Amino acid sequence: MAYKILYYSWNENTCKDCVDSMRSLGHNVDVITYAIKNYNIDDGFTDFLTEYLTKGYDLIFTFNYFPLISNIAHILIYFSFVDIFCKYNSTISG
Repeated sequence: MAYKILYYSWNENTCKDCVDSMRSLGHNVDVITYAIKNYNIDDGFTDFLTEYLTKGYDLIFTFNYFPLISNIAHILIYFSFVDIFCKYNSTISG
């Protein structure tokens, strides 16, 4: 099954390889970038991401965890490749 994936990139060096791998597996991937000003509250980014989410994505992917994205995308699957320290963020459950 191919997924429609929205990939948020903060210009990390893993983006191209990850996107290439997802596409080679048959997934449709759109990459977006935006300079988030505050990782917890950023109205400009909230509007930006909300507009993209109207396009019918199955999930959002990021390298590293972004509380702001998690809060906006609560109705979708948010998959984040994270470092161990992120598990202590108060917006992560489980």
